[in-house]
Amino acid sequence: MPKARRARDDLVVALALLAFAAGYGGLALRLPERNIPGSVGLDFVPLLLAGTLAMLATGLLIGAIRRPAVAPAGESPGWGQAGLVVSVMLVYILALPYLGFWLATPPYLAVTMWQSGARRPGVILVTAMGLSLALWAVFIALFAVPLPRGSLF
Repeated sequence: MPKARRARDDLVVALALLAFAAGYGGLALRLPERNIPGSVGLDFVPLLLAGTLAMLATGLLIGAIRRPAVAPAGESPGWGQAGLVVSVMLVYILALPYLGFWLATPPYLAVTMWQSGARRPGVILVTAMGLSLALWAVFIALFAVPLPRGSLF
């Protein structure tokens, strides 16, 4: 994908993500407060996610602004690629309750990385497993939130 089109696409995605993060954060602030002393409120994790998304979207926005935003004539949007990404995500969402976190997440991350342009199998494998382990650590060890175990096994 040429840099000009990528910059324009990044700009649109960054602005959409910033709007989503603001809306999500606003909804999180409406959650009721907990009365347990010394505990974080119900809004802690959603606000953490909204803040992280806003920071990442801001980085994407800055990168898009630094690149030229004029696209060459005759380019068509990559709707096939976008449809493939959405299809893989839907398969992951549907498979997660049956396969569980550990059997569904690493392949999903690997396929998503491949679709994003990564082509080194070793890097894809290590990154997919590392991200899965990091997600597990955050949700299980840090927040004590159970992840799907899967009903097939």
